[in-house]
Amino acid sequence: MNRQKIIDSIGIHLARFKAEVETLNSIGSYDINLHSENVLIPLLNTIYDISLVNINAKEKKNFPAVDLADFKNRVSYQVTSTVSLSKVKETVTKFIDHSLDKHFDSVIILMLRKKKTYSIQSFAKKPFTQIAFNQTNSILDLDDLYQVINIKMSGEKLEAIERLLRSEFADIQIEQRKKRIKNGHVLAQPETIYSNMLEVKFSRQLYIADLDFEEQMITSLLNGKRRAKGWKSKKSYKKEALIKEGLRAKSKLCNDWLVSGNQLITFQNLHAKSPLVDFVDQGTITAINSEFYYTQSEDNLRIFKWLLRNVLTDHCYGREMEVFSKRKKPYLLRFKNNRKTPRALKTRWIGKKESTKTVIFEVRNKKEGHIICFRHLGFIPTFELINEQWYLVVNPTWSFTNPGGYQSSRFEPSYAKGIKERENNQTVYYLFRFLGYFLSKKGDMFFKDNEHIKIFPPEPFEFAPSLIESKWRELNVSLTNSDVDYTDDNELNATLFE
Repeated sequence: MNRQKIIDSIGIHLARFKAEVETLNSIGSYDINLHSENVLIPLLNTIYDISLVNINAKEKKNFPAVDLADFKNRVSYQVTSTVSLSKVKETVTKFIDHSLDKHFDSVIILMLRKKKTYSIQSFAKKPFTQIAFNQTNSILDLDDLYQVINIKMSGEKLEAIERLLRSEFADIQIEQRKKRIKNGHVLAQPETIYSNMLEVKFSRQLYIADLDFEEQMITSLLNGKRRAKGWKSKKSYKKEALIKEGLRAKSKLCNDWLVSGNQLITFQNLHAKSPLVDFVDQGTITAINSEFYYTQSEDNLRIFKWLLRNVLTDHCYGREMEVFSKRKKPYLLRFKNNRKTPRALKTRWIGKKESTKTVIFEVRNKKEGHIICFRHLGFIPTFELINEQWYLVVNPTWSFTNPGGYQSSRFEPSYAKGIKERENNQTVYYLFRFLGYFLSKKGDMFFKDNEHIKIFPPEPFEFAPSLIESKWRELNVSLTNSDVDYTDDNELNATLFE
């Protein structure tokens, strides 16, 4: 395709963009998020060689006059389909009132409909004179973008822009959006959603040292315990088991460490009064930057994720949670029952206000009323490094134990299937929000926070178009275990969070 054909194609698809804006405006409202991530951000970044991001979600309260921002290049955009002078003045006023000139040189207003011709006098007084704002460079519409593309773009950039617009504004894409909005399956305005990830931060320093301790002495101690239970002695134990037993004997049990090869790795300062010092050669203790360590190799990254998991385990022990993991099962952190007198458990927590949440339910037989098992709230944790930021991925789930309150119920697969069939997206969302706040909030209601890891509350972001869950066809499921009373979990709702 030669240059003129590419330019013509770009013009056609920009015209379709404007037409869709007009159509959406005629049936209600139009929100910039409908096309910001897919079109506007890559389009503007390509044209002007910048790096815009959408700050509508978590940063909107701090940047009310800005939709898209490039903090490095001090560039900001307000995107709107409202072309009135009052809208322009409102945007600039908010920009000034919130001192956004500390972050950006000015704000550019991108209008998705054809802009008006404003009088020069309008911009010769406040608030426009307080920043570098003028009608020529500070107010743009799609026609202006087309002119810049036509005059300045060529080669690969021009082709990339054409592909971008063609993919978003092809006939089939436009018709599908119209159909979904018309049928009520989606709405043009965005919805606030949460991922299942919590931001985490941890100590900048790692400590690594060679192992050096009396393995035989601790082996004898463990074998003595086995013989007391009528079990056979073992010739050897893993080093992790020996260290844990050594710590237990000193009443200093902790889990925020791991063994790799013949080395111990931990966030604990091994030069200070750490209980782990007794298990290493103190002459080999080395402090190393955490980021430097996990960026050296895939093996180091894998080891570091394992260490974070162990640190999280310590963090959760102070929040009435325990590790439950068996072969062929994922690593699970769940609320722990009382081993001596198993029973339902409620815990206090703080969302918007202080509340009580049942985290261990009694599952009873409907006819006879006796306890069949206990249902523990828990989550499967994983750690992910995304764009140089670490996140804890939280997948809420349920663990079913026998009436003793610890061992898995032999009916767990069918019980789990029964409870999952009763849950919907909103249920899982509330459980995630609860777990997020429970893991991150501090206060007298919890033990002292683990000094090596900090977990932050869930952060929302906006997604458009909105999906109307009630409009989508529900799955046709048949509930299993009709003789079991699962006790529906109705303790969480939006009023406890917002």
